[in-house]
Amino acid sequence: MNNLEFFSPDKPFIIGMVHCLPLPGTPNYAGDMEAVIKQAVDDAITLEKAGVDAVIVENMGDDPFGEELELAQSTALAAVSALVKQSISIPIGIDAAMNDYKTNISVAQAIGGAFVRIPIFVDTVQYPGCGIMQPCSKDAMRYRKQLGAENVKIFADIQVKHT
Repeated sequence: MNNLEFFSPDKPFIIGMVHCLPLPGTPNYAGDMEAVIKQAVDDAITLEKAGVDAVIVENMGDDPFGEELELAQSTALAAVSALVKQSISIPIGIDAAMNDYKTNISVAQAIGGAFVRIPIFVDTVQYPGCGIMQPCSKDAMRYRKQLGAENVKIFADIQVKHT
């Protein structure tokens, strides 16, 4: 499926969330990457069978969030996302929480993802544990171009719900 086919202003669409278990390097990581992968792949397959138009893989289990992921988290998120992508036929997106546009765009580009979610794209916000966070739209757009990833759509929050 072409990256542009799943999203159209003329048709509603549903994105299913694949919330990863805690990833390596985070306080609640259980030491079992196979369990992280299995849950993510199983959830993605279930969501596809339920009829969603796309899925987004997010490191939701990594709470408390930092503004950017650590290397171990980014690497694990990339591995999980690649295996999810191989397991489904619908588009996949990446959400490296809390606002790691570099991991988002890098992983999406590496695995052939269709889109990313960037929560703090245009607004300055305050988030517990991260403090004041500045928007990243200019840097994210430049980074996407630098990687040749202009085909990766950016879904951006306006006043993200958690801030």
